[in-house]
Parts: sequence; C-alpha cells; structure tokens
Amino acid sequence: MLENISPSRECCLYIGGPPIEHYLQWEPAPSSDEYEQYETSVIKHIIPYFAAHPPSRALLRLHFYRHCISLEQGRVAHISNWRWCIPFYVPLLSPSLLVLKALASSASLSLVHELETWPQFQDAPLAVTSLLALFPSLKTLRILTDSVLELLLQRDPISTGTDTIFPLLSTLKVQWPSRERVDDGELAHQRFLKHRRATGKPISVFEPIPWTTYPLPDMDYLEEHTGLLVRWPTAGGMKEYRCGDGRPEELRFRTFGLKYSQENGGS
Repeated sequence: MLENISPSRECCLYIGGPPIEHYLQWEPAPSSDEYEQYETSVIKHIIPYFAAHPPSRALLRLHFYRHCISLEQGRVAHISNWRWCIPFYVPLLSPSLLVLKALASSASLSLVHELETWPQFQDAPLAVTSLLALFPSLKTLRILTDSVLELLLQRDPISTGTDTIFPLLSTLKVQWPSRERVDDGELAHQRFLKHRRATGKPISVFEPIPWTTYPLPDMDYLEEHTGLLVRWPTAGGMKEYRCGDGRPEELRFRTFGLKYSQENGGS
C-alpha cells in the first residue's frame, strides 16, 4: 500500500489505529527481505515530511507482547491533525536498519528536545537504544519506569558515559512508582544521576511524578546531588528544592504525608 501512495512533504505517515496497541503487530513475523521492503517504503514518506516539519517532541510506545515499538508524535498543547507514527519490528531492531540510518543521516529528529517513553521497558532488548540514539538534542526525558534508565546504563557503562546518547540532557522526569529496588538498594534513577555527574554531564532538574493513588516515597537520598533542582507537584502547584541547601527533610514526601494525615485525623 505504501509503495502505491505518492509521498508528500505535507502528508505525514501514521501506521496504526485507535486504540493503537490493538493494531500494531506483525503476524506472521516478516522476513528480512519483507522488512527491508517495508523500510524502503517508509523512508520515502517520512524523510520529506520531517524535512518540512521537523518535530520537537516524540514518544516511544512499546508493545513487546506484539513484538512492536512505535516512534510517534509527542504530546502537544493543542489538538492537531498532524500526527505521525512509525512502527518497528523489535526482533529486527538494530543500528543497521535502513530507517534508522536514514533518520540519522538526514538529522530528521535533531530538533527533538523532549522524549517520552511509554508504557514500560521491562525486558526490552538493548537494541532499543538504537532508537534513543536518534535524539542528539534531547534536553528532557520523561519515563514511566526506571527501566529505560537501566537500558542506558547497560549500553554506556561508567567507562564510556551515558552522555554519548544524550549529550544535552538536563531534565529527567520519572513517573512514580518506579521499579523495585535492586540488590544494592539504589533505584536506577539514583544510579543514573550519579552516572551523569561522574561523566561530567549532570542532570539539572529532576521531577518525580506521582500516580494519583500513590504518594511519592522519601527521596532525601537526592541531597548528595548538590545543585540538582527537584520539582514535584502539590495541590497548590509545583514546589521545588535545590539539593545541598541543607534541608533534606523537604524531600521526605512519604514521611511528611503520613505526618500530615495523622495530624489531621487520617489513618
């Protein structure tokens, strides 16, 4: 079908449907030749469009039970008909894919400054970082779980530096609750913050984002990251604290919440 549609700089490519997760799947699995044919067709549509309309936000949506990951239009402040969605077959995902090489060489995603990953990256293959490497100008990374940070830490151990993927990354937003603690007692975002600092590319802003029914945990362990601005939502708006200012109790969200509840008759 894609081969028979004329590409247009004013026509975006959207492969999916509402709800998208019910449509994005490869059954049966494509052969290498079939997938190369698919990639060639996709390239004809996305490169001209991105050249005329370079995106500033993007979303990685995972459907691992269907062996699929899609690169999509990121969240925008207004409803827009200009949406795009490019699915990838995870078992064939690698830096050598024609689509990835075309996106990298054309710098189509070089203006993306904010990336969101959804839903979870548990058990994701390391090859997924081939997609993450397409965003050299990324400044804000929003993740639903710490799992994507585990991928970055696997790809770039301390000897090489995670900043090889996101050299300009300054803001990290993490949805809570995140993954469970690992054996050494540190969550991936804490290890990631330490890693960025050790490689000379420290994160400037950290935003833990609570689910409606889950309070944030105590995060006073962040105090060691002197200069890190921690921002979190409250009923009265956003609050913030700069680590190293000597008031780590401000980061004890759960302790403060329980104390407030007890003082006001809660259980």
